[in-house]
Amino acid sequence: MKNMQTCLGGLALLIASLILSSCNSGINSSASQQTLTVAKTITTKALQTTPQDINNTSFVAIAKGNGVYVAVGENGNIAYSTDGNSWNIVTIVDGISLHGVTFNSYNNLFYIVGDNGSVYSSVNGRSWTAYKNLNPARDLYSVMSVDGNLVIGAESSTIFEISVKQRGLVTERSTVDNMKLISATYGNGVMVLGSNDGSILYKLASNWSTGTWNRATKFPNTAINGLSFESVDNWYIAATSTGTVTSSANGINWSTPVMAKSGDLTSIVLDQYSNNFIVVGLARSSIIANSSDFNAWSADEWLPVNVKLNSINCFDKNDCFAVGNNGTILSGVERSTDTKLPIWKIVFGYDITIVPSGASYNNQNGTKNVVLFDNHVLKFVLQSDANLVCYDDKTDLPLWASRTNVDIQTRAGSMQMRTDGSLYVSGSYEYSSYTNSPGAYIIYRPKDKSINIISADGKTILKKLC
Repeated sequence: MKNMQTCLGGLALLIASLILSSCNSGINSSASQQTLTVAKTITTKALQTTPQDINNTSFVAIAKGNGVYVAVGENGNIAYSTDGNSWNIVTIVDGISLHGVTFNSYNNLFYIVGDNGSVYSSVNGRSWTAYKNLNPARDLYSVMSVDGNLVIGAESSTIFEISVKQRGLVTERSTVDNMKLISATYGNGVMVLGSNDGSILYKLASNWSTGTWNRATKFPNTAINGLSFESVDNWYIAATSTGTVTSSANGINWSTPVMAKSGDLTSIVLDQYSNNFIVVGLARSSIIANSSDFNAWSADEWLPVNVKLNSINCFDKNDCFAVGNNGTILSGVERSTDTKLPIWKIVFGYDITIVPSGASYNNQNGTKNVVLFDNHVLKFVLQSDANLVCYDDKTDLPLWASRTNVDIQTRAGSMQMRTDGSLYVSGSYEYSSYTNSPGAYIIYRPKDKSINIISADGKTILKKLC
């Protein structure tokens, strides 16, 4: 048992829970009912992207079921995979933004929720059924499976409880305050919701037919971005927008928040192989931090991306995935040993931008190498000799390198992507787009393991396998 907090004994915990349940006032002000009714089977289409689209796509949640992984995100984008390595991406026709996904083992369906009361289901991640929008029309932010039923957290302090076993009966419950219920988890018979105003709500699943949701606590000036129930210690854990984490043994009594990593933490999970807690998010760069005791946290300094990571989930031992901006999906299946933390690798991303237009990298006047990209397989480096080199990260042998030839007048040891579409590397190369379109990108394409320099209008200036 980790020394995260002092837990009450079984009898004392039960008594405390009953006392709190009776003392905390319910926060429901009204309730109404409707039925989750199928609207149509929708046709998805393959998503096409260009370099300009790279920064416009985010995945925000991921789930697994029926041997399939499903990640959902903005603009109606859905990615699915049967092995976690090869991914297909489709977009829902109406292009609404999706905010949450869960797998319901009762009827073996994925459910996703999004803007304007949108609910969809699928057995395989490819073909989706649309339901009539929930009423009142609310943006839906979180969804969880509860003993075969569903609970959806929405804006305007609205909660939808869906009795899947009772032909989709939906009970809409409006609560006080004006919260967005952005995170959810379920375990040990307790349903828990987190909000953007720092509130944590709970309700016993045994009281499914009643309307009482209670506020367990409220952490001011923060948002409860991520909630998870881990079955090793039977703890409810939460990650916040202020870089803190908090925990509970019963979903009701929550510990004083502990600083995990300065920045915006979005999600938290327990990795059962290493027995470490892991959080993800964004500060000045991507965050993946871990802790063995929930008190002392350290960050992974070798991440293959520099984007905001929005969600992490470990579906089983040695089966962890994280999703984020720029269409990023990271796999944490491989480890150096069975008990070590995951080694994170990119398994999906339209294109991973290494250097955007106008970006400048300086390696201290030619005295230090600058690692532009490292996914533990390949490493792309701007060296102190002004060469761009791609290395095999395991053998540290170069696979490809530029060759120094004509000096150009920029500071030694620097590289700059200029707005005229040219990439300058001091002392070596000039790559030009030869177009009138400003801007260019250095892009790593995971599918064919290539480094590409591409102009803003999509023309390839240079391509090297790496």
